[in-house]
Amino acid sequence: MKTFLFRLIFYTVLLSLFPHKATAQWAYVNGPDGGIINAFAASGKYIFAGTYGSGVFLSTNNGTSWTAVNNGITNHYIRSLASNDSTILAGTVGFESGYKAKNGGIFFSTDNGANWNSINNVLGDYVDVFSFAISGHTIFVGTDYGIFLSTDNAKNWVATGLKNTNIYAFAISGNNIYAGADGGIFLSTDNGSTWTAVNTGLTGLAVYVKSLTASGSNIFAGTADGIYLSTNNGAQWKAVNSGLTNPTVLSLAVRGDTIFAGTEGEGVFFSTNNGASWTMLTNGLPNNGNNLSIFSLAVVNGNIYAGTYNGAFLLTNEGKSWNAINNGLAINNAYVLAANEKAIIMGTFNGVFESTNNGATWVNIGFTNVAISSLSMRGTDTVLAGIEGGDIDGNQVYLTENNGTTWVNVSGGLPYNMGVGVTSLAMNGKTVFAGTNSGGIYHSDFTNVSWTGFNYIRNGTIVTSLALSGGAIFAGILPGGVFFSNNYSTWIQVNNGLPDTVTSLAAHGSMLFAGTTGGIYLSTDSGLSWSQAASGLADRFIISLAVCDSTLFAETDNGLYFRPLSEIVGVIYNKTQTHFKKQTALILSNSIRSNHTVTINFTLAQSQTVNLRIYDLSGREITTIVNTTLEAGKHNLSWDTKNVAAGNYAVKMQVGSKVVVKNIPVSR
Repeated sequence: MKTFLFRLIFYTVLLSLFPHKATAQWAYVNGPDGGIINAFAASGKYIFAGTYGSGVFLSTNNGTSWTAVNNGITNHYIRSLASNDSTILAGTVGFESGYKAKNGGIFFSTDNGANWNSINNVLGDYVDVFSFAISGHTIFVGTDYGIFLSTDNAKNWVATGLKNTNIYAFAISGNNIYAGADGGIFLSTDNGSTWTAVNTGLTGLAVYVKSLTASGSNIFAGTADGIYLSTNNGAQWKAVNSGLTNPTVLSLAVRGDTIFAGTEGEGVFFSTNNGASWTMLTNGLPNNGNNLSIFSLAVVNGNIYAGTYNGAFLLTNEGKSWNAINNGLAINNAYVLAANEKAIIMGTFNGVFESTNNGATWVNIGFTNVAISSLSMRGTDTVLAGIEGGDIDGNQVYLTENNGTTWVNVSGGLPYNMGVGVTSLAMNGKTVFAGTNSGGIYHSDFTNVSWTGFNYIRNGTIVTSLALSGGAIFAGILPGGVFFSNNYSTWIQVNNGLPDTVTSLAAHGSMLFAGTTGGIYLSTDSGLSWSQAASGLADRFIISLAVCDSTLFAETDNGLYFRPLSEIVGVIYNKTQTHFKKQTALILSNSIRSNHTVTINFTLAQSQTVNLRIYDLSGREITTIVNTTLEAGKHNLSWDTKNVAAGNYAVKMQVGSKVVVKNIPVSR
């Protein structure tokens, strides 16, 4: 499910064109409307929506429009929301995975979301806050560490006796407090001091309780095996699934005598007879087959709200249909970016979106409810899109040559069944490349895409990104940094000044940008050296980078930012400087004259600065042969090899923005 751009001369104009916020020289821009809505809460006329990756949004007009209210929220992956008098609580997703970690916990606001403060110190590291419940002056929070409670309006929290289990939901009926967990349902009759399992009738998958609600003395439980009802305070449970076509029930809500159930994949159902029968209610919800999951349901001022993959929906037309209410409710957690000179595209968990006005508006150009993990653009109409994990048929890569009007499967030759997943894509003329999660890349002829020629860069790594510059291909490797090749078989590590946690790459002329878990880096010498280029950007975890015209976009963990290239490189950017002059010919060859000398021959069509270095195949620099301006004509340079071991080495030669790499064998 969140980078940089625009010339300073345009900045004040952009301020008036679309909503954004500035972080020093970086400006923030919203993504397309929609997104995963995990939770709702309300306080009077204030309605809050918690999203996965975009934080909390506020509406004061029943969802007609929304505004992001995330000041002070450092984790935008919202799992749960609750309101207690004038205090709004937001529970976040906590996780630690590879190089990315989010310390979860609770944020609270006492001014209707204008400002938030964190409460993390007593809940543990990376805590996942699934649910809230409020009973009188006591607030309960369900986490992956069990249940905590507060009796002083969230100022202090204590652990209860129910620990070390995931608590997904609560329901309150009188003095009874019910908690739904991975191991069934637990009941407390003493305000959370003690908890007792009440699972009679819950068997098999029914002990995985995802949601709870109370309707008078009736308690409904949404489980991984349908809906269960107890009419005797949890002493006995019975299945009430007639008419329910999907067994996994993620959310429940009650309005009057009507029970609403949100399922995993098949939308909303309702019952007016205490669960004796259920009727599907999906009119107006996006028709996306098995992907119509309802993550949250809420009753606010008599209105029914549903949170889905595609944003928020309001039940209208006397309860007969749903209406999308996503104005301002933006997706700010893209997985990948790509761009050309006129447009930027964003790969999200809900398909591919395009903007031709620097993020002011977005249009879906392919797929819905499909996670897009990799993208590449060529020209104005050609896009390659990689589907995260492959689609239902195992297809991983699709191609459009008409800007999304039609998409064609081009996955032939990719070994999906072997567990190899496509994590990055690039196009260069008629050649296309696919980086994988197994440390290597495939390439193919564009006119007849059938992927062949797998080459390992480094085993046991992920090729997070690919970029083309100066006739060479650069690969971002996690872990490992950046590798370079111009023959697709010999790879040189070019990490001088760069962390090895590279998540993304973007090339524009002689400029190569690398996004890392610690910011953005820039190289203007084909990776020979790197310097930081993210001054003023608060969020240093970079997910993806792309250059559109003269602007750099960066998707960070908390949204999309932009900045003009001219500000990053410190000079007004001149497009004419980005192209290698056609009159410069470069020929590189080598021959071994003796056991201890390698002669490197090349020809320059004009006087140019030449940088020629030798590397071993691990990417370690052995020596610099020359780094100076040479006259036009033929040149013969020698490398003394008597102090190096026998084996294969690589000579990397840079002339302007043009780079050539060639293998050199050394024997004894």
